[in-house]
Amino acid sequence: GTCMLRLAVVAKRALLVLVAARGSMAWRGPLVARKEAWLAESAASVVVVGNSGGDLDSVVSALATAHLVEGVALAAFKQSELTLRRDAVLALKHYGVPAREDGSIDELAYADDPTPTRSWRAVLVDHNAFEGMSWNVRQVSVVGILDHHADEGAHARAELFRVVDPACGSAATLVAERLLAASEAIEADLVGLLVSTIALDTRGFDPAQKRFSARDVAVVGELLDRLGSPPAADLRDRRVPDGLAPTVAGVATALLDARADVADLTAAQLLRMDFKQALLDDGLALGVASVLATLDDLTTRATERDRLTLGALLSDLTIEKRLDVLFALTKPSKHRPPSADDDAPAPRDDGEKRKALLYFAHPPTPLNPNVDVAALERKLVALPAELPPSLAALPLFQTQEIATLGLGASFRVLPGHSPVENDSVIPLRYSLIRREITRKTILPILLSFCESLRRQQRPPRGYPSSS
Repeated sequence: GTCMLRLAVVAKRALLVLVAARGSMAWRGPLVARKEAWLAESAASVVVVGNSGGDLDSVVSALATAHLVEGVALAAFKQSELTLRRDAVLALKHYGVPAREDGSIDELAYADDPTPTRSWRAVLVDHNAFEGMSWNVRQVSVVGILDHHADEGAHARAELFRVVDPACGSAATLVAERLLAASEAIEADLVGLLVSTIALDTRGFDPAQKRFSARDVAVVGELLDRLGSPPAADLRDRRVPDGLAPTVAGVATALLDARADVADLTAAQLLRMDFKQALLDDGLALGVASVLATLDDLTTRATERDRLTLGALLSDLTIEKRLDVLFALTKPSKHRPPSADDDAPAPRDDGEKRKALLYFAHPPTPLNPNVDVAALERKLVALPAELPPSLAALPLFQTQEIATLGLGASFRVLPGHSPVENDSVIPLRYSLIRREITRKTILPILLSFCESLRRQQRPPRGYPSSS
């Protein structure tokens, strides 16, 4: 009986692999056809929107969910900017998704495509509040959400599904769950893309980095079963048939290496490579760029490759993205903590590395009071004081010890960017912060603090605002 059961399991696995292989690449053609019909406004369709960062998770989750709901996959970045996402380029190429001359793919619609302006039925992946700054559309009805970030509480009545799990390592995990439940056979190249994406986001299930949950483990295990991968004692060592590398851990390493291959990029490109934006209910637009360069490297690239100061580049990006405040978070490097009598961050060989958090804010006007950035700075410096309990309880906030250690922030003007030194320069402020901090925690903190400050700036109901 045991022998027959084993044979049945093996036979089922072989059948799934065979069916998946036969259907390989067949899912992409309908995606292209639906996209072209939607852009031509000849057919309505559910639009699956990735987040403004547009990383591999966002791109693959949008493609896979559009396949699932028979919709259109829409990237929240320009067509020419896909090539900046080196990990996505590598994964898509490996699994046979052909690229155009500019590096973009036909299966996606883009932020600079002439998208319909009347109304959308949208599914959000890798974010849970619609980011409307990228498109000119009159009405958006959010009908579904699959996300792993802090829940902003928007679109509570999404009619198809609303799954937000901040403990999850990857939005692709939540997408794959629904695909696995919906079909006995998923195309092999799509399974490979999902496995690769989750492997990258979970850092190959490295327990030291604590970037995954039991949900991620279960989903990747089932996806690998679909590919006929033999079991292994450690998921990190499990084989990935026809993968970017032989094992799950190796796939993560290959994609991380590709993502970090930015030696040829300018500072302007680095700022756009992994950028996310958010819109408060009252219209304040906030952006955070996660930059794969140290502060010194970013500043040097700005002056030598872009022929502009870093402040000018951030100012240009706020105009392009229609932002009120723009933050940038750099890679960690060895720095001396800022002191009262020394503005310049100087290296020291104490082995401790810190990231830099810098920002640019447009000056307030009577029509747009913006946010009180001085008060925002004070809140960031005072952390963990005033950290909302809803954020403090999230697993990533605990892993990064923000609720106990805060950011370790102390802001000052970036050397060379003070109007006192040069009255034509654009002022830029920065702080060194703990290296453990990531955008996934910084952005929710900024949104919470900005919302709190904007509420304090509004006049009480029943009272006229001052003129």
